[in-house]
Amino acid sequence: MKKAMTIIMITGSDCNIQCVYCYSRASRRNIKKFEIKNIRVMIHNASIGFDSVEFCWHGGEPLLVGKNFYQEVINAQKEETEKRGIVYHNNIQTNGLLLDASWIDFLQKNDFHVGISLDAPTDVYIAHRRSDISALLRTCAEIKATGMPLGVLSVISKLNVSRAKEIFHFYEALGVNSFGLLPLKSVPLSERPIMPSNDEMFAFYKDVFDLWAHTENSFPSIEPLDTMMRSLLGQRPRGCSFANSCLKKMITIDQEGNIVPCGSLVEERFMLGNILSQSLINALAGSKTKALAEIRSNHNAEKCGRCEYVAICRGGCRADSYWATGNYGGDYPFCETRKRMFDYIKLFLQKASAIPQAP
Repeated sequence: MKKAMTIIMITGSDCNIQCVYCYSRASRRNIKKFEIKNIRVMIHNASIGFDSVEFCWHGGEPLLVGKNFYQEVINAQKEETEKRGIVYHNNIQTNGLLLDASWIDFLQKNDFHVGISLDAPTDVYIAHRRSDISALLRTCAEIKATGMPLGVLSVISKLNVSRAKEIFHFYEALGVNSFGLLPLKSVPLSERPIMPSNDEMFAFYKDVFDLWAHTENSFPSIEPLDTMMRSLLGQRPRGCSFANSCLKKMITIDQEGNIVPCGSLVEERFMLGNILSQSLINALAGSKTKALAEIRSNHNAEKCGRCEYVAICRGGCRADSYWATGNYGGDYPFCETRKRMFDYIKLFLQKASAIPQAP
């Protein structure tokens, strides 16, 4: 079986906006960027032992490192492909404010999939991101005009959790190909009052699912609802928090080369090694990685063993659990939301005769 790896690559902590919920704001007091001179070593060491590698370029704001940075990435990947036949894919998750015609052309020519962080509706975008939205909407239209697929990620807080219909139609009018809806979780303590509750998130997801399932629309995928439905239909879960893929098939490398389980867990206790001095595959075989995996396994056995959805939920995101409880093995903060949505989607599929009725 071919071995694949997904790497969340943090290019730097610097950003051109100050979102109210950003978990990495504190790290910007000591702003660093991944040095362009280290790209070839990083790509080589990250690729050893794998047949395909998908890089997801994150920040901060990943466009701030400039086109020369990504040209060096492309050159290094081509070199590895020529030497060892490795297949590479590149995604970039950006706030989109620096995207212009030149950037769009560069990303399209080099087969980068572009994801835009775009909270909705408009007033919530402004409140969350402290930035004007008009230029970004024009940029989204320019991306669509090129024929590139446009994916969007939106954070859901108390400010927009009751506005499912508005959000759905906002993205419909924008012409996005797919979008993800992420409950606000990993936040500074001062911003926790705007975190939605489980009841609010269930009602929100339920409303979005009903719009998706019962109205004419062009969305092939809305996450995490698509993953939940596919999992109930017997397909392998997608998305790291459902697939238990962190520490196995998905990992993060920060701007200093540190290998960590997740981009929101860039702390000494979670550092598994450094990509500039060792291969990724060796770091993942280390004792620290195994210890973290055991914590997750123990949590799922103790807290989730009797849940009918444990095989397709896997106990939720460990990073979110850590931020909510201070414990990597703590309870997932939106466990109840997931259970209720699995129940709701399962009933929908049973009524549609897509899965067997309950006895």
